[in-house]
Amino acid sequence: MGSLPKSHSNKLLRVKLGTRLQLPELSDEFNTAERTFEAVCPPQGTVIDVLIQANRVALDASDIGSQLSLLLVKSSDQRLVVVPHPRLTCAFVCYLVNIDQIQAIKTALLCALSLCGNK
Repeated sequence: MGSLPKSHSNKLLRVKLGTRLQLPELSDEFNTAERTFEAVCPPQGTVIDVLIQANRVALDASDIGSQLSLLLVKSSDQRLVVVPHPRLTCAFVCYLVNIDQIQAIKTALLCALSLCGNK
């Protein structure tokens, strides 16, 4: 995976980056997940007119549940299930059985922060 496109002097090429990534016009009404995209950067030196394929980051309830279960479920009498929120886009509901709610929240926040690089 490459880094962000840079000029010959190693400065970030922000010129037309949104256009190159083909991003929609974003507003404050979008939640964080709806404003999060991933892309593979072209090789350094690629001309600015080349489009870069970007996709919204996909969030999957079963993946989230699996990752949290690995961290929180310690015995056979504990259960954790994550499902999509019935009304909110990119939001989830986590059902816990015999797992401390505060610990689950702290663990989920720590995981989210580490994924964002904010350890």
